[in-house]
Amino acid sequence: MAMMRSDLHDRLLRRLIINNLPQPEVPIWNKIYYREVPVGYKAYLEWIRALTEREGMPNDEMNWINTINTCPISRFSMKPPPAVRSSLKVIDYVCVVMHSREKTASVIEGKKKLNYEAVGQVNVLSYLFSRDCPQFPTRKAIVCEESDTLIEEYCKKFDIAVFCLP
Repeated sequence: MAMMRSDLHDRLLRRLIINNLPQPEVPIWNKIYYREVPVGYKAYLEWIRALTEREGMPNDEMNWINTINTCPISRFSMKPPPAVRSSLKVIDYVCVVMHSREKTASVIEGKKKLNYEAVGQVNVLSYLFSRDCPQFPTRKAIVCEESDTLIEEYCKKFDIAVFCLP
């Protein structure tokens, strides 16, 4: 029977939590894990602003757009409407870590096997996340069940943490 994507992601999230990753030196109670975090709001809103400025949107509507909090893990986040959701990208996991009064966010891609796709996704998604949530210093990580030595070497060189959790 084929494994469902959600089964894999459920397993990987449990393993991250059990192993206290990322940043195992920080107690688990100083971490918040988010799953399936949409990103790309800021780029989408910039496109809407440009379009509405060209079309001449009334000032009160333009002011409303300017007040939207684009950080998807903020308690003030608004769930995007279906038309917007389809243009956003989704991060498998974000872990916000509070350490020494500073919060950092790890953007984590989950895959069965470490591959090029995971590297590309974590790079693009961390970029979009840092645009949407500039208040968080952002780290990149990939969690997988099987590794690849050459890709792991690349990840190490470019500051992408790899957690192989079989």
